[in-house]
Amino acid sequence: VLAIGDALRTDIIGATQAGFHSLFISSGIHAVELNSEHGAAPDMAAVAQLFAGPARPRAVMPRLAW
Repeated sequence: VLAIGDALRTDIIGATQAGFHSLFISSGIHAVELNSEHGAAPDMAAVAQLFAGPARPRAVMPRLAW
């Protein structure tokens, strides 16, 4: 199972607690703090700072379209 989400406190931490891998979408709720508005590639230093705790996504994507 791969959990996909844009929020650290709910999506990524929830996936970690459930034992799932996660994919973080940087242009969502944290877009401004990651300089990833409108689907731009995120500032990876800001991503590293956001995920400094135990909950870390398996991968980061600027946006998801299906």
